[in-house]
Amino acid sequence: MPSLVQVANNFGLQFAPDHGTSAVAASIARTQTRVSQRLAQPAYTYDPRAVVLRALNTIERECAETNWDGYDGAAIQPLVVANVRRVLTLLPFGFPMPDLCPEPDGEVGLEWGTVPEHSLSLSIGCGTRVAYAWVHGAQRGHGVATLNEYRVPTAVLHLIGVILGHGRTTFGAA
Repeated sequence: MPSLVQVANNFGLQFAPDHGTSAVAASIARTQTRVSQRLAQPAYTYDPRAVVLRALNTIERECAETNWDGYDGAAIQPLVVANVRRVLTLLPFGFPMPDLCPEPDGEVGLEWGTVPEHSLSLSIGCGTRVAYAWVHGAQRGHGVATLNEYRVPTAVLHLIGVILGHGRTTFGAA
């Protein structure tokens, strides 16, 4: 018999198996404690990155074959999905997540902005080239950035901050 193993449930009661409590009762008390602790945790935690990654999985599944859109759209290749996943996971904590859109040329679009006057669109394909276009009020622009495995291109991060933060280039807890 173990020496004075104590298990506390969420009511603060303690059970000591070598003081008249059977091993089965102690096991039940431990299970009750774990269940009580789990029930005390929030039932649902909103994780915007997980939501967008699930949307990417859906795009990967539904657009894997040519003509996925009924208009001869090119299949979204696994390397495209991997590149998009890399960009999404490399976005700094607290940055807003984009909407995703499969494109007929086989690339995936990432779009930030809730109004047409303030938006940014990226097109990510199989290579390291990331094409982007943006609108910020009367200003418009486009460019090409290079994707690497360690960080999102600085120009893209800056544009997300400008477009969505209206001049603010950092996000996160205030």
